[in-house]
Amino acid sequence: MPRWRQELTKSLHQSRSMPESRYFQLASVGLSGEPFCRTVVYRGLTDDNHLIIISDTRSEKFTQLMHNANAQVCWYFSKTREQYRFSTRANIKTLEHDEAFVQSYWEKLSDA
Repeated sequence: MPRWRQELTKSLHQSRSMPESRYFQLASVGLSGEPFCRTVVYRGLTDDNHLIIISDTRSEKFTQLMHNANAQVCWYFSKTREQYRFSTRANIKTLEHDEAFVQSYWEKLSDA
């Protein structure tokens, strides 16, 4: 297990009583090259160390990441005063491309 994953898992565990620890900022590149940043919900980590978020395919972030997969994550844990920042490339999965994966996470969502 990579060291960053061990540290992130520790931070998540130490901050589990704080609902805001489940949210982080995701920055992507707009179609005209400008940066866009928004708050997303942490849904887990895959076995191969990918952060999981869920988004509607009608959202701007979906369109932006399909056009340019470069993204950055910034995650702050106020309880432990730790910040994580990852530069990454989005790996988008849709029902069309990986129905089992998408369905398994969709079923975990609350009605809210």
